[in-house]
Amino acid sequence: MSDALPVAVAIDESPRLVQRAERCEEPRELVVTPVRAHRRTLQRALRAASRPQSAFRFARPIDVARRLAGAANERTETLDRIDRLHFVERVLADARESGAEWASDLAVVVGARPSERVERVEQVRAEVETVTGWHPRRLESMRACGSGLDAPDDRAAAALVSAAVELHAALRERADGDDAVSTASVIRAATRTLAAHGDRGWRESHPSIERVTLAGVSTLSATLADFLLTLGAETSVDVHLHLRHATGERIASRLAAHASIEDPGAEVFES
Repeated sequence: MSDALPVAVAIDESPRLVQRAERCEEPRELVVTPVRAHRRTLQRALRAASRPQSAFRFARPIDVARRLAGAANERTETLDRIDRLHFVERVLADARESGAEWASDLAVVVGARPSERVERVEQVRAEVETVTGWHPRRLESMRACGSGLDAPDDRAAAALVSAAVELHAALRERADGDDAVSTASVIRAATRTLAAHGDRGWRESHPSIERVTLAGVSTLSATLADFLLTLGAETSVDVHLHLRHATGERIASRLAAHASIEDPGAEVFES
């Protein structure tokens, strides 16, 4: 493992699936790629080398998370972008009508009446989610960084964090327990499942998988970092992360920083 992390990190190195390809009754390695294009590239390499693919199962991060979360009776379906934007619009209208302070502060961030820039507001929410995963400690760190800025940037930073948290909380209520707000929400649920149940939780959803390889990422969200680190630390699975040369060092450094987070997958919201 890299630098005592429970995840092996390789930079500018292909996953080398061809070398591990063999005929198996059940797949032993889960190859996780965020986009289908990278998955097809890896599969083409196997076909070009006339190697079998039965040792591998190919999936997206959300596919893996859904199996884990579903086994623990967590929500696995998510709002799609259109529904989420619709809910954002309704939440902003309700907030403006009620005079919610966070909605007024949001104008500091988006530069206009928030209800007229719904897509920008959703972008703000998604960006804060990417950086913090709604983890209490990361949100505190983000607020602390913002408070160190000069005026008026300090106010804008505080407004951004507070508004994003309030908006996401309102979206959770709008979803009414049926759907998760985002795919990241499902991944965090899967992380909590791993943290609570360890290898047993993994084997219930992926009984034959002994190795997980994540490849094709150009950035690593806090949520996905927590998932990888928890999978490596709490199960017997070998976890490997393959990074591109251009962004690998930066992502590897951030992964190491995420390793200090306690209670991975935790959210600031009440259940």
